[in-house]
Amino acid sequence: MKRKRNLIKEYFQSWITNDPKCIENMFDNNVVYIECYGPIYKGKEQILKWFNNWNKKGKVLIWI
Repeated sequence: MKRKRNLIKEYFQSWITNDPKCIENMFDNNVVYIECYGPIYKGKEQILKWFNNWNKKGKVLIWI
């Protein structure tokens, strides 16, 4: 349980620090990532592209 909690914290922290290493290390190449409002990203490469593009335009300051 603690391992899962740490992975989740690491993932959310990667958005604040704009650090894609977490995604590179955490997700399998064949991952499917579904956002709560509909978008679906298939494969680590697509998720990294989404992450990097999002962070060029936006910035996560804090998660509540």
